[in-house]
Amino acid sequence: KGEVVAGGRGKGSRLDQLCFPRSVVAEGATSILVADTHNDRVVRWTRGSACGEVVAGGRGRGDRLDQLNRPVGLALDSPGTLLIADSGNHRVLRWPIRPHGLRTTDSRRGKRHASAT
Repeated sequence: KGEVVAGGRGKGSRLDQLCFPRSVVAEGATSILVADTHNDRVVRWTRGSACGEVVAGGRGRGDRLDQLNRPVGLALDSPGTLLIADSGNHRVLRWPIRPHGLRTTDSRRGKRHASAT
């Protein structure tokens, strides 16, 4: 029988819920990254956790470099770097991710260093 490893608490936007997850990628042996499409974010779920943590997007739907619009695909480019197919913006982003949800930011502007590819 299967086991729930992410979400499973109904459709929604809380960190223990997902809304139309589209893509999953394993991030080592203990966590997965989920494209939470209708919540416009990518969420890391660590084995045994009751909820996930946002590692990309999660700042409302939009086209800024710190926002996503219907992410549908994920791939790990290299350790600490995620490629995100941001379908609503017709782009693919390279997004730095850090362990435990720490995000890379530009302290002068408060903007993430995501880059369009």
